[in-house]
Amino acid sequence: GKAQFDYTSAIAQAAGAKLDKIAIMYEDTAYGTAQAKGLRAGVKAANVEIVMDDAYPLGITDTTPLVNKLRESGAQAVFPVSYLNDSLLIIRTMRQQKLTIPAIGGAAGYVIPDFEKALGEFSENVLSINTSNYDLAPELTDRFRKRFGYFMVHEALEHAVCLEVLVQAIKKAKSAKAEEVAAALRGAKFTGGWINGMTGGAVQFDQAGLNVLSVPLMVQWRGKNLVTVWPKDVAKSAPVWRS
Repeated sequence: GKAQFDYTSAIAQAAGAKLDKIAIMYEDTAYGTAQAKGLRAGVKAANVEIVMDDAYPLGITDTTPLVNKLRESGAQAVFPVSYLNDSLLIIRTMRQQKLTIPAIGGAAGYVIPDFEKALGEFSENVLSINTSNYDLAPELTDRFRKRFGYFMVHEALEHAVCLEVLVQAIKKAKSAKAEEVAAALRGAKFTGGWINGMTGGAVQFDQAGLNVLSVPLMVQWRGKNLVTVWPKDVAKSAPVWRS
């Protein structure tokens, strides 16, 4: 959530814009609530005003009141944290009402092929935070596209990385026993193979089991492709920012 705002602020600044007022809307399960908390932390640290901060029920059927409130708020950008059906309703309603401020999704519904498939031109230039993206390692992920007909979604990429790490840990431990594999996983740095598709270029776990080398990405819809646009050192294209 914090990266969702921090990256957006940096992208706006790079485009010569300054964010003073933003809106947050999020579905009210653990995912949306936690993501919104991180967003607020980033906004607070940047001394930006939150002019709308609204939870909505998962599976909402009419987003018109939310979008009307968004329009009246004067926000320069909106951060909707949504699963697929909610994300489609929010973006479609915004664009149909000619509300063109940047929308920056919280992954989930915003980073899968069905988003563009359902919205068509309304999906163009929608931004989202993401945990990984297929275009960081096309030499690996193109096999997925050829087989299934769409780009490799982040869950599939991350599961491939997990399997790569597990295989390497088993080889390192010279055992498939759970305790010995777990010991091999702790503290070691894993590289190569599918791991090349993960941010950070390697995987290393802390005591809580988190990969300390991974960093979030900002992606943006361009036609049927989801393109990495931030951070600059891994971006495949410059971000499009329309104030």
